[in-house]
Parts: sequence; structure tokens; C-alpha cells
Amino acid sequence: MNIKAWNVLKPGSLDHFRFHEKSLNGLSENTVRIEVKAIGINPADFMQVMGTHQNPPPLPFSPGFEIAGIVSESSASNHQKGDRVMASMDFGAYQEYVDVPKQLVEAIPDAVSFTTAAAIPIAYGTAYVSVIVRGGLKSGETLVVFGATGGVGSRIVEIGAARGANVVAAFSKEKEKEFLKSLGAQALVNYKNEDLTARIEEITQGKGANVIADLVGGDMFQVALKNIAWEGRILPIGAASGKIPQLNSIDMLIRNASLVGTDFAAYISKEPKAVRQTFKKLFKWHKKGKLNFPEPANVFPFEEANNVLQQIGKSSLKGKTVLTTS
Repeated sequence: MNIKAWNVLKPGSLDHFRFHEKSLNGLSENTVRIEVKAIGINPADFMQVMGTHQNPPPLPFSPGFEIAGIVSESSASNHQKGDRVMASMDFGAYQEYVDVPKQLVEAIPDAVSFTTAAAIPIAYGTAYVSVIVRGGLKSGETLVVFGATGGVGSRIVEIGAARGANVVAAFSKEKEKEFLKSLGAQALVNYKNEDLTARIEEITQGKGANVIADLVGGDMFQVALKNIAWEGRILPIGAASGKIPQLNSIDMLIRNASLVGTDFAAYISKEPKAVRQTFKKLFKWHKKGKLNFPEPANVFPFEEANNVLQQIGKSSLKGKTVLTTS
């Protein structure tokens, strides 16, 4: 059987990211073959193509981490032909059919579309594992989110609220307030015209935040250090500012605080059971109305993958982007 796929022949340039046909091999044991309906796009896809990702796949390869589609064939008892599923992987998403180990495949509810499902694994997975699994956020604790309106940041706000935490969202544009309220943020701070430290101190009654999710880095990390509570957890999830903060370990010692990193991509390969448990919890919360999986902001045909990654590289696409095969 021949299928269409996008492959990286040589990293470093989109000129070597080509659309072509390839043949499928026989299905391996405990593997699910998925007819791909939608592919989630992430900045890390562009990094894979350019050869700057921290875990470069062997050449040639198809990039991408998240898909949704229909099981076309299965050698695993827990997934049958015709099942609607989504999957996360180290690479290989940009293909019409993808073979995925059974432990990385999760059934999706009928109420969730393929385009929505393809946008779930990386953003929601990163948010949940960072804040709940690694950060240990508990109901009633205070969670502060720097970079709250971004793809992962907004999901952290939503998950924190679903957990029952007091979520404080930092933002920079007044038009973002209603969006953050709709996700469940209980307190909002415009760090462009408000003193962020003073507001966090006011909101927490001087106790500081139990968990601070920092997706900005740079100077914001110093703000996190000032505002973390006793035995609090700082989660350095990203550095949207472009500046990687430096840490003096004594800063954590004197606060009796923890710095907790998360690489969700590593969980896909090293802790697949935890990944499946994460998605089961997310779907459970969605069913209870605690989460509202949004439709992606941008949807393009599969054939336009090269053009889409060019736009991703230029940061000219805002919001989640998905490719569809039909």
C-alpha cells in the first residue's frame, strides 16, 4: 500500500522538506495503524525540520508529534478497526497513515472532532503533566501563570481551575481579560501597568504562590523567585521572552522551594503509561464540563504543510494550527 507523506531528507532547510509517496510495511505486534484525519502543528515541528530540536530523529523522517484519526488495522486488543483515536509520538505525524505503539493511542469521545483532538496532546499534555504530575498542584492552592494567554499557558489556567486551585493569570493586553476569565482565572494582573509582585502579595495575603508556571523566562523568573511561597514549586515551562534565566541555587534553598522541570516529549517515550493516564483524566474533566477543548484557530490542507511550517517559523500564525488530510 502506498501513502503520501512529508519527509525531511536533510535538516536545516524547508527546501529539503518534501511531499512524496512511500510504501507501508506490515503491522508490528502491539501496534495500531491510524488513518490520519488531522495533524496538530507545533513550533517543535519546525525545529525538527531545521535540525534544532533536542531529540533529532534518524533521517529521513516525517516530523510532528500529534494526530487524530480512525484505526484502520490493529494488532493490539485494546483498539479495534474503526475506533476514533488520537496519538502522541516522538515524530512521524505528517503521513496519511501512521503506525503507533498501542500505549500511545487513546480513544476520543464522539463529541470531540478530529481537528480538536489533534490539538490536545502537546498543549494539554504539557500543561497537565507540568502542573499536576510534576508540580503537584492541589485544590485550594494558589497557581500563578506567567504567559497565560499562550497555547500552553491558557491550558494551564484551564487545568488549574479544573483542579480547584485559585488561578492568578498575568497578562499584558486588556482585551485578553475576558478570555482568561472564561478559562477559570479567578484573579487577573496586567503586568504592563500593575506591580506584579505587589498584586501577588495582595492576592495571597503575603503568603506567596504555591505554584508558579513560568512560560516567559527572563526577568519574569526573578519575579517568580520573589513571590514563591514556603515549599512552593516554580515550573520553568518555557522562555517566550527569548531569555533563559539563570539560577543561583541559594535562591531556592532560602525559600525552601523547588524548581521542577518538565519535558512532555520525553514522557511520550519514557512514561507512556503516565501519558495515557493524563489523557484519560483530561477527557474525564471534559465530560464533567471542567474543560472546554477549543477548535484550532487555523486549519490547512495536508498538502500545504511546507507553507504552514514557513509561517510557523516566522511566527505569523496565531493560535493552534492543524492540518487535515480530507
